[in-house]
Parts: sequence; C-alpha cells; structure tokens
Amino acid sequence: MAYATTADYEVRLKIALSPSEGDQVAAWLDYVSAVIKSRLKTVEPDADVARMITVGVVHRIVSNPAFARTRQSGGVSVTFAVVNRMITEDEWDSLTGVPAAPEAYSVQVRDDAYWPL
Repeated sequence: MAYATTADYEVRLKIALSPSEGDQVAAWLDYVSAVIKSRLKTVEPDADVARMITVGVVHRIVSNPAFARTRQSGGVSVTFAVVNRMITEDEWDSLTGVPAAPEAYSVQVRDDAYWPL
C-alpha cells in the first residue's frame, strides 16, 4: 500500500489529474512507497511525513521525468536542485527520525610537556 494517494497529490498540489495522469501518478506513488519500504525495512515512518515526502518525490519525478539538470522553454530556464536522486538524504532523515551522522574523524590532543616526542 502506498504512503499517499492520488487524492493526496491533487490536494497538496492544488491540481486535478486526468484519468491517465491519475494512473501515472498512482504508479509512481506505489513505486516511491516501495523504495521507501525497501530501505527502511522494519522502521515504520510517521504517516504524515511519509505522505508528504512521497507526494513531493512523485511531483519531482512527474515534473522532471528524465532527471534533467536544467530545462529551458523560450526565454525561461529552470535549474533543478535534485539531480539523479529520487529521495534526498534530508528526506531519508525525516522518514527515519534520525539525522545522518556527519563524517567521523578523530583528533589527538597532546601536551608536549607531558608527552614529548
């Protein structure tokens, strides 16, 4: 079962889908939900957060199905922030409720008065 429905998509984006668009969006909602479930496995995300992210991801896919970096029409050019990534790391963090750990590093503190070379 998908985290969002075509009705959620229409309400959040304030649009009305044609029957063929509705079928396409429903397929993408199922697909994105399956991707989320496959990565989270045993973690059940907050329903509202999962719905919001699923609709947002599907909207990005529908708006930019080829994951193009830029699109130009006439004198207007649009640059997309998400390229070749279906779900961003921030969205994964929101789904799990756990922020990603920053790159780990260690620092060795040494006092030469007590630890001479």
